[in-house]
Amino acid sequence: MCSCRERSLTSAVPCRRGGGASPADCWSPGGVLASSRRRGHRGAGAGASPAPSRAPPVASALPDTMPTEGGPMDAETLEFLDSLVREGTPVEDGLLIPTERRLAEVSGMSRARVRERLSGLQMLGMLKKVQGSGNVLVTPSFDGGSGNVFELMLRAGMVSVAQIAEAREMLEIAIAPRMVERVTDQQIHELEDLVYAMVDASSNRDFVGGLTADHAFHLALFEILDNPIMSFVAGGMNHALHDLLLERRRVVISKEIAANGGEVPEMFASDSVHFEITRALRSRRRSAVAAAMTEHFDQWRRISRAASPQDETTTERGDDRP
Repeated sequence: MCSCRERSLTSAVPCRRGGGASPADCWSPGGVLASSRRRGHRGAGAGASPAPSRAPPVASALPDTMPTEGGPMDAETLEFLDSLVREGTPVEDGLLIPTERRLAEVSGMSRARVRERLSGLQMLGMLKKVQGSGNVLVTPSFDGGSGNVFELMLRAGMVSVAQIAEAREMLEIAIAPRMVERVTDQQIHELEDLVYAMVDASSNRDFVGGLTADHAFHLALFEILDNPIMSFVAGGMNHALHDLLLERRRVVISKEIAANGGEVPEMFASDSVHFEITRALRSRRRSAVAAAMTEHFDQWRRISRAASPQDETTTERGDDRP
């Protein structure tokens, strides 16, 4: 074990390792492709009765270009996005797009219309303004902005916090087999460093710092999959659950301190359970990773629902007031 972390930690806890750079996103021009299938008609055999007249298949009865439910403007938006990809220049963060004037020329839109489209992409988290460089088309993230579909659905009352939290838990357990297939030793080292960041923050009762490391840990699990769609979904759910998860961490840490006689423990169980995940990943066993992910969520539930010593004393006195 690394001597820098020998302080009161059990030998089961791995030592810190250095982190590495995450792979850069790749962009490839392609745009949105439209395709249609045509169905042939099977001919009747010799002497067979002529087939009854039929209406043409639905696909062939539709026009080649169909407006989506939002109307023709949606198709125009997709074509505009195609032009961004065609005219853009790959850079480290994404795709540097041309000026508004150039976009107006290649798209045939007015500059006001171009600005409207760019604003929409910015709201979705797909456009980042870089000082001195211009606009960069990027993979959406949820470090801020208003494009988080989960948060919008939550605000609109379409889903509940509990439903998002349940979906997050189910998704993390479900990805266990894929993580085992793709995780590298370097990624496991980076996950361990994030757990140590949680441990350090919790020991200082830094709930925000602990949650930041916790978020990073769980997002890093999805990064193992190397699938931007999965990272997009996970990031959106974590961002929408920020307030809930912060309150959970505050409650759990406070209860663990109370259960330890008011003293900060050597390591909080709600943090150390994350090491079970990294150990399971090292074993390269699917069942172990799935079990560790399940235990992670069960552990938090057990601690958060456990009665604190003060609650037990109050119950013994017969005082059941909230």
